[in-house]
Amino acid sequence: MRKIILFSILALFSPIVLAAPVTQIHPSIALLKISAQKRAESSDEVYLAIAEFHSGSKGKYYTVPPYPIHWSSKMLSKIQDLKVWDGIISDGEGVELLISLMEHDAPPYNPDDLIGTVKVRLQYRDGQLHQEWSSPSKESEQKSIRQGKAEMAQFSLMSDNANYQLTFELKDPTNGGAN
Repeated sequence: MRKIILFSILALFSPIVLAAPVTQIHPSIALLKISAQKRAESSDEVYLAIAEFHSGSKGKYYTVPPYPIHWSSKMLSKIQDLKVWDGIISDGEGVELLISLMEHDAPPYNPDDLIGTVKVRLQYRDGQLHQEWSSPSKESEQKSIRQGKAEMAQFSLMSDNANYQLTFELKDPTNGGAN
């Protein structure tokens, strides 16, 4: 009987551990593959210009690879599973990204050319990360590809003189790292 009373008293004063809900997540977006279907020049130099907008805060702008570096279109097959964005999203908040493929030209007389843009909206609600991919570029095509748990967004971005195919994947920590 003493043991039962002793265990009852210990149980009253021992800390109770409850699983707290996840209030923030750390997703990322990877460029799985990029390829030139048609080049504007014999060897384009391309880069990604990324504008990032979080709910209720100032936007950020950066390039991948970092300025002044760019990729030769002849070397694009070497780019695989490259992280182009990562961030923290709190529950009830979201982020919008504009990812533009740019063709680098020699400044100041020849500005860089926009090949196309991908728009992605991420919203974290009730423990789930929601994604919406689209392209505001009028000359683009989009399709979704599913491999196991992973869902990828593939875009053909086209300008007057160039056509590039890009495949992205959202790395979703609420879904075991893939979406």
